[in-house]
Amino acid sequence: MPGELQTMPLSERLRHARSTTLPRVLLAEHDPERVRRYGSHFSYCGFRVEDSATLEETLNKAHTLLPDVIVIDLGAEGAEAVRRLKLDARTEKIPILALIPAGPAGPAGADPCLADLCDGFLTKPCSPGALHGMVMRTLGASRKAAAV
Repeated sequence: MPGELQTMPLSERLRHARSTTLPRVLLAEHDPERVRRYGSHFSYCGFRVEDSATLEETLNKAHTLLPDVIVIDLGAEGAEAVRRLKLDARTEKIPILALIPAGPAGPAGADPCLADLCDGFLTKPCSPGALHGMVMRTLGASRKAAAV
């Protein structure tokens, strides 16, 4: 592969480098407006962004893309997606950040078991900047842990 890269035009080498080094975020969110806002922000900040709107789509993309982090709406299917991702050896180490509705139920909503499965929680609606900051902290922590 290194020899092949040297013979590629510069534009293709840059595209290849970006596609293999930029962090990938999977936005598991059913609200198209939030997908647009968060996706645009992450793309602007240099992330590769994928999105999914259903449980099955989230699981399939997580298994095939192996994103660096998953941001998931803990709506109707979100809690089940978190459980299944953390029980699967292919995806158990991928950090998951959960978007939760505001309310008195606490960070894991009605299911206290989710507090141990998710790497962080943000109350929605949240700004793209707040979400980006949490993703960056989470990626930094997971990379430090992997280096140990």
